[in-house]
Amino acid sequence: MKIILIEDEVQARESLNKMLNLVNPETKVLFESGHIANSIEFLKANTVDLVFLDLHLEDGTGFDLLNSFPNRSFKVIITTAYDDKAVEAYRSNTADYLLKPINPYDLGDAIKHVKKQLKLEELTKKVEEPLTLKTTKSFIRILPSDIISLIVCITKLKWKAP
Repeated sequence: MKIILIEDEVQARESLNKMLNLVNPETKVLFESGHIANSIEFLKANTVDLVFLDLHLEDGTGFDLLNSFPNRSFKVIITTAYDDKAVEAYRSNTADYLLKPINPYDLGDAIKHVKKQLKLEELTKKVEEPLTLKTTKSFIRILPSDIISLIVCITKLKWKAP
């Protein structure tokens, strides 16, 4: 899993990096910064899976960064000492919201949650061949991503042995 850390406090960034190595050793931190501007540049030039994002940064807020990527391909976990922005974070489609000091168990749960989301998205991309469904009058072709719900009716056949 490719990760970047956007945190203005160097000590908090180092602590999170160490905790990540303990909780999930296969993670690879590609980039660390305390600034929005160079983080945006990095994200536009590179592909990452997950961003750990502090809300109060040296040159703005974490929401400024999120607003720069309305259709982002990466997941975001907010890391902050403030609990008053959780609703705004949820509305910004973040994967999790961790309060500082970060509990290693909460970090592990957040990573597991993101891994599940990434795996599901990967599976969804693979299954984009149209399905053929038979109705009572005809056949229809539909993409799996277009299916909201499917109701299957099974008719019970009465079979008698000869």
